[in-house]
Amino acid sequence: MLVDEAAQSTEATTNLALVSGCALLVLVGDDHQLPPSLCLRSRPNMDAALEAEVHVSLFERWVRLGVRPVTLN
Repeated sequence: MLVDEAAQSTEATTNLALVSGCALLVLVGDDHQLPPSLCLRSRPNMDAALEAEVHVSLFERWVRLGVRPVTLN
């Protein structure tokens, strides 16, 4: 499965591809650009979301853990 703009996709959305039985996952994106967009209507929800880091994409989380992305020229 190919996920384009993976750095702008929430981790939960990308995980759907993983649990759906895909044999190969390719994430395409730039972790230095826009983060995932969240639509939360109340301040307590926003605080909980930030604490749980749901604004961090799976792509960015893997980069933070040391997975080196392949950069195209």
